[in-house]
Amino acid sequence: MKLNDKVAVITGSARGIGRAIAEAMARKGARVVITDRDGAEADATARAIGDAATAIKADASSPTEIQALFEGAVARFGGSTSWSTTLASAPRVSSSTSSSRNGSA
Repeated sequence: MKLNDKVAVITGSARGIGRAIAEAMARKGARVVITDRDGAEADATARAIGDAATAIKADASSPTEIQALFEGAVARFGGSTSWSTTLASAPRVSSSTSSSRNGSA
């Protein structure tokens, strides 16, 4: 699959699985936005990937920072973006129903 002219914003991509996703997408032709709470690590990863990458420091659990991330990605690469999240933890979502492992509520 070719990803030419695509922009991917990958949260948590300064290291680990997120970085591997960003590197793979860049190899396939995508321009990638490396984002992580660790801005220095994100910068280092973007430099390692090369011209197809840019880094934006952001905490994916912060709506304000996600808005700034989106605006930065659009400013750098234009409006057509794809998002991939590789969060170590995600906020809890409440549900009106619950069940235990054995199937009883």
